[in-house]
Amino acid sequence: MLGCDEWILKDGEAREPHSSCLPEKSPKEMPMSLSMQELALTFSAEGASFRKSQNAINRALRRSADLKLKTYTDYVQRVGDRMAIGAEAAAKRILEKNGLNPETAQPETGVEEKAEPNMELLAKAEAMAEGINKHREEGEKIALSELDMKTIPFSGQQIEVSIDNVLSAKQKDERPSAGAASDAWPEASEAKKRKRLIKRYERRGATAPASFKMKPKEGKQWTINTVMHVQAGGMEHISTGLSYAGALKELTALLAAKELLGSPLSIYYDGEAAIKNAVNQVFGWKANLSMLLDWHHLEDKVSAKLSSAMNNKDARNKKASEINSLLWFGLVEQAIDTIRAIDPKQVKNPKAAEELIAYLEKHREEIPCYIIKKKLGMRNSSNRGEKANDIVVSNRQKKGGMAWSPEGSAALAAISAALWNGDLMSFLQTGEPDFVNGWREAS
Repeated sequence: MLGCDEWILKDGEAREPHSSCLPEKSPKEMPMSLSMQELALTFSAEGASFRKSQNAINRALRRSADLKLKTYTDYVQRVGDRMAIGAEAAAKRILEKNGLNPETAQPETGVEEKAEPNMELLAKAEAMAEGINKHREEGEKIALSELDMKTIPFSGQQIEVSIDNVLSAKQKDERPSAGAASDAWPEASEAKKRKRLIKRYERRGATAPASFKMKPKEGKQWTINTVMHVQAGGMEHISTGLSYAGALKELTALLAAKELLGSPLSIYYDGEAAIKNAVNQVFGWKANLSMLLDWHHLEDKVSAKLSSAMNNKDARNKKASEINSLLWFGLVEQAIDTIRAIDPKQVKNPKAAEELIAYLEKHREEIPCYIIKKKLGMRNSSNRGEKANDIVVSNRQKKGGMAWSPEGSAALAAISAALWNGDLMSFLQTGEPDFVNGWREAS
């Protein structure tokens, strides 16, 4: 039975819902029920190429080639555009309802009152640290006084967030000749695509994103998607966006909708300055917030900088192991002293060593005692964010030879996230994401 929600046209345009469930249609129109729309979006979001998805839909509709490739890709992009517009509208409405500025996501009541650390966890952490310190030399013992500042979260239900940008190859402005195989978006100049997208936003009274691409890197251009993974208790959610600040504003609305705005917030990240700047911009009012440096990125940073700084491979590997061991126990000052004590004869690039010291100084307050966190069963990395990146972008958009328009990449990422959250059908029915129920059980 066909639904009466929307008719998809072959030229990529959409008609307003008809009052009749089966209105009279022209020969160029093809009706798609909500279930068929969900299926059409699921095919490509789960990894099938647009052409394979098109063929599968035509088989499901028992038509040989009624759904054209351009019609299908236009439809996917249109849905992705609508998701961005719907998410922005829903976020603003929720923010305003909860006494927050709908544009900045800032509260009108000022700075949040700081909570106490979780005393039960703190007692366990101190007992663990005392046991570990019995077997460590003086100067390498865990500082008990710092456990409540960096390692132990504030009391209350914890909200854990990982956020990062994901790159995929940007489609060239000049497309291959007709007939060349491609799984990219239909041919159109970059300027026309931007203009068309901006008009779509303006028609709905929303603000179009300022940019859809990163600066060229070594002559190659990239599309960029911000992916954010949020976990609250036993539930998790993935959001996509076009900037860190935009994603964090949506996070504020997401937490407000779930009545979790006052909960302690822990953000795991790779040390990128742009993420920290965005967090300060959006959550400068939140006292119960911790930013934690991903352990694997820290470990890799130490190895990379020492590789540039030292000239002896064996000595370098030994020194990297020594420094990373100190950092694993949260001993930043001792790690810095160890770098400064490297034999000058083994140093080929003093600047790299100084850069590593500066990096550790800059992130000193974001480096907890990782070993205690691990023993307490707490997170030490943004690996769930990395998994989210794979789910909504990499698995679909980073296959060999693929290139994407910025808006096409963003549209497919948004659809993939909604599908993973179990929120796709809700969006097709209402035109907005469900911030309250669009979560799934944490794996």
